[in-house]
Amino acid sequence: MSRILWIAPKWPLPARDGARRATVALVGELTKCGHQISFLAICSEDSVPSNLSLNELGVFESSVVLRPGGIWARIAALFVPFLPITVAPFAASTVAGKIQRILVMNRWDLIVYDGVHSAAHATRHGVFEASSIPAVYRAHNCEAELWERRAALSSVIVRWFIRFQAKLMRRFEQSLVSAAAVTLAVSERDAALLGRSKIEVVPIGVEFPRSLSLRARSASELLFVGRLDWAPNREGLIWFLEKVWPKVVELRPELKLSVAGSGESSWITPYLLDPRIQFWGEVDDVSALYDRALVSLAPLWNGSGTRVKIIDASSRGCATLSTPLGFEGLPLIPGVSVLKGTTEDEWVELLRKISPLDARTVGAAAWQQLSHTFQKERCAELCDSIVGRVISGSSQLRSQELSPRAELIVGGVSA
Repeated sequence: MSRILWIAPKWPLPARDGARRATVALVGELTKCGHQISFLAICSEDSVPSNLSLNELGVFESSVVLRPGGIWARIAALFVPFLPITVAPFAASTVAGKIQRILVMNRWDLIVYDGVHSAAHATRHGVFEASSIPAVYRAHNCEAELWERRAALSSVIVRWFIRFQAKLMRRFEQSLVSAAAVTLAVSERDAALLGRSKIEVVPIGVEFPRSLSLRARSASELLFVGRLDWAPNREGLIWFLEKVWPKVVELRPELKLSVAGSGESSWITPYLLDPRIQFWGEVDDVSALYDRALVSLAPLWNGSGTRVKIIDASSRGCATLSTPLGFEGLPLIPGVSVLKGTTEDEWVELLRKISPLDARTVGAAAWQQLSHTFQKERCAELCDSIVGRVISGSSQLRSQELSPRAELIVGGVSA
């Protein structure tokens, strides 16, 4: 039985967003494979859970280290000038000190860094420095690309600052990839962006039913699900509400829009004056929303990584209307297993003519294409195999390092 220290930048439950869902699915399946996982979450003070148990995931033990939040996060960034401002709070001296004291115990066979932020404690001048315990980096996306795309969409005034942050992120991210025993990318595209060297592809796993029930779809309900305080989600939904929605409802006044998601959402209040838009907020189980939706919407113009929301919709047989970036990295075929809209006019036209039968056909094709690759048990099996090789290789290396010393002692000679 291997002992794994799993470090994440946030508490995984409830699994309100794609990153948490990916973590919960993988950790839960790996414990079933026999790994003993100690889970360490780096939380801000206002996000510490009341219950620190992760028994439902089969986790052996769990704990929290506090990181600076609010104004203190900005102050912390001033003392870590070689890291991007979003990563710096995770490298604060209070965080790094506590994690280093935990690592001194040295009772783990492996450390899994679940996202780039969780590795910030082990940096020197913005570069990751590995400990004696082999590390696996679970890359949810290519973080540097997030910054670079943000720079391209920003005004001239702030573009230089964001590009500088992108350079810091690329330097840190590449140092982590280089130092880790292996990096687990979520797609072939991300593997190429991260450099290919010591990189394996382990897709994001979700619960796919063994067979698909082809329920009748609503003829009039659209659905958006996503974390509402994540900038790409917020900006994409605002674009849809301002550029697409008014034109669509002129052509199809019977259409309704349901919006569900966690996170700060006060910005959506003005749009709710439209009685055709229903806001659900955070929903524990979105199954009913997906089951009756005509299509799910993914109007994403920024970000990187494989979109859990599209995999999730596909696992339920719900068709997705998406920008090209929204399903980037997924083996979906435009017009067959996903509806692709590149411009607002294309979005309007697709929504004008889509029927429940069309939507059901596209959703079934998406389920068929993704059900094997993104089945959570299969993804965990891939990860389990890779983790086993890393631990085995590390054990052999330690044995080789210790064997000369052992021979000298057996021979009665003092080194």
